[in-house]
Amino acid sequence: MSRLRNYWRARWKEWLLLLGVLLVFVAADRLLKLYYYSKSYSHYEVGAVYWEDSKTALMFAPDRYLFWRYKPHIAIKLSNDIEEYSLYRIGTKPVRHAITVETNSRGYRGPEFSCAKAEGTFRIFVLGDSRSMAEGVTNQQRYSEQLERLLNAGGAGPRYEVINMAVDGYSSYQGRVQVERELVHCEPDMITVMFGINDQDWDLDIRDEDRAATFDSPLVSISQWTNRSMLVYFVRFQLLQLKGLLFGKTERTPTLATSPEDRNRRVTLEDYERNLSRIAELGQQHGFTPLFLIVPNSPYSWYPELYQQDPAVLPADAEERFARIKSLLARRSYVEAAQNLEALLAEYPGLPSVRHSLARCYQQLDRWEEAHRHFVMKNDQIVFFGYEAIVRKVAAEHAVPLVDLTAQFTEMRRELMYVDDMHPNDLGHRILAEALHARIVSLR
Repeated sequence: MSRLRNYWRARWKEWLLLLGVLLVFVAADRLLKLYYYSKSYSHYEVGAVYWEDSKTALMFAPDRYLFWRYKPHIAIKLSNDIEEYSLYRIGTKPVRHAITVETNSRGYRGPEFSCAKAEGTFRIFVLGDSRSMAEGVTNQQRYSEQLERLLNAGGAGPRYEVINMAVDGYSSYQGRVQVERELVHCEPDMITVMFGINDQDWDLDIRDEDRAATFDSPLVSISQWTNRSMLVYFVRFQLLQLKGLLFGKTERTPTLATSPEDRNRRVTLEDYERNLSRIAELGQQHGFTPLFLIVPNSPYSWYPELYQQDPAVLPADAEERFARIKSLLARRSYVEAAQNLEALLAEYPGLPSVRHSLARCYQQLDRWEEAHRHFVMKNDQIVFFGYEAIVRKVAAEHAVPLVDLTAQFTEMRRELMYVDDMHPNDLGHRILAEALHARIVSLR
């Protein structure tokens, strides 16, 4: 006892200093958290999970097996960019929206849930990307919450519980890992699956399967915990900003390609088929029903990297003509730009990128009918690489129920089904919920 007393007499100042440092650290961390999460951010500002000098650490944390997931216990305010969103709207002016994304302790948007299922409950998990996470709509407008209300409206039968575990940027690889590592332990009765947009992406130029090897390290787990500290975020972000000022920004920009062989897609068609098949097999092994979903992109979306365009069809003076058009667009001379684009299309009607630019000009001139016509014609010229066909193939081979909303969304595209170029709005989510409700009832 005397030794302990002597130690304390000799060292109490050091311990007091250490305690003071810890208290200052905690206080600074708390103040920074209050400051950063009191502000509103554009979803594009924090949702671009591939840019190292963006503000994505406000919303995302690294994950050893899933690459990234939402930070737990945050409430971040996200709003749309009126100028950006106006590029996608036909027939009406865009409306500013602001939503708050709140995450639970598991790092998913939505309320807390326990892996232990309550007796008499039919549990449905929703897997997907930002379309299912529901960028631009509130929790109550999401198709997962609407589906739960529809299923429980009758009052008879089991209590339905719908849990949304969709995350921005997720691919079918990450969905498969979610099922293998998390969902099979949480007593699912059904899992809805909607991936594909990010699978065909090649911004990272590395397959998700190959990327997994670089993430499977204890250091990533350590980084996941340090990422929760706002003080660490503040220091890291300021250093990256300083690096950008001194040496230039380092964000990665996609390189256009004319065929899928030019670059590595995150998930190849073969990997995509294996991932979906694996989820179907896990359903058979663990007694849950997978349900696949297909929702098409808006015809107003712009994916130049998905176009197959033969450079041989371009005019000899293409570079000069494109530079002139780009200059006109920069000066907002939309009438003259549209005239130049019309002339180019008259000579070369098979250029979807030119048709898309013309539609954008007509948007700015409030010539909505002409804009819509060219957007749809452009969409018909796009050659995609078969991801939706794989969903239909796997569903047929494994007897997986399929809800294909391609026809419904195509027929109703004039009614503004999207908040931007790919994410359904509240109307789109309502149609999704109603279609899922009808299919689930038919299966029960």
